[in-house]
Amino acid sequence: MATLESAARIIHRPDTPSAPAASAKTASREPETESRTDLFTQDELFGVKKGQYIKKARARVLADIESLSGNCRWQDIVSLYHPVEDKLPELDEAGMADMVKEKIAFAMGHLKQFDDAISLLAACIRNDPDNFYTRSSLAYTAYSSLFAAKNREIFLAGAPRARRIELAHENFTRARKLRPDGVTNCYRHAMLSFVYTLLTNEVISAIKTCGLDPYLGSLHEISYGRPSLACDLVEEYRAPVGDRFVLQLLNRKMIRPEDFVYRKPGQKAYTDEKEMTSNRPVEMNPQLYKTFLAAYEQIMQGPSGNRNTIQAQVRSFADFLLDKESSYRPVKL
Repeated sequence: MATLESAARIIHRPDTPSAPAASAKTASREPETESRTDLFTQDELFGVKKGQYIKKARARVLADIESLSGNCRWQDIVSLYHPVEDKLPELDEAGMADMVKEKIAFAMGHLKQFDDAISLLAACIRNDPDNFYTRSSLAYTAYSSLFAAKNREIFLAGAPRARRIELAHENFTRARKLRPDGVTNCYRHAMLSFVYTLLTNEVISAIKTCGLDPYLGSLHEISYGRPSLACDLVEEYRAPVGDRFVLQLLNRKMIRPEDFVYRKPGQKAYTDEKEMTSNRPVEMNPQLYKTFLAAYEQIMQGPSGNRNTIQAQVRSFADFLLDKESSYRPVKL
């Protein structure tokens, strides 16, 4: 791959008006210098500063990775861009490759390549120890590897497992200290509440499909207007589906604090739902709703999606109610 410097030396500026032949001969005998105006300088390429060009190149790479991620093409991401030192040397030399490395590490996590992903994120942290997003990504990857080991998808035991637990706790604690206030509010008061509502509606739909009453619960007591059975059955999806989904959006930087509307807390009692909605302390803007719902549908659809899992679990619960010999087992996600 040609470097920026070599490209700058072979790409000429637009031709200038022709000069007399004598002048041209005289110019041809002039010694070559670095100040010649018919070539780009080493800090320019196509009329833009080198740093600006690298930023635009990084933006194109990140957009490409985002598109591949949307189609779950994790292996393609790793094959195309890892290692960054070989595939994107200009970004790495300019110290602007960490965001790309984080995306690659996220793809590696989906491929169960946790050791490589952790090594990549650890290198990013050495470059920027106080980066909240990188710390949270490393903690999430370490925890994911522990869950994979528990489900026997990978082997992790003994001293390596103990070190992995320590690594997860260390970076999770560090990320909590670095977490911006805006991220805290967005995470707690808007995104989690919204995804829990979506999951509860999924469970209610599955309950009605099986002919059960969503308001007659087993663990939650019966309360007017509350779907108690749905509240029972949605619990096993809160952390592995809801929390993980929101963390993925944050780690992939698909959501930023500026995507939210912030208001000062109002009165505690409201006359109607419209007044309560208009006084929410944190609310997602309309564009974020579209992004959020599109990403949500990606994890719910398909033969192996969470929507089919929820429907299968509710049917299993209905079978358990009808047959005393059967048993209900929580799903492993």
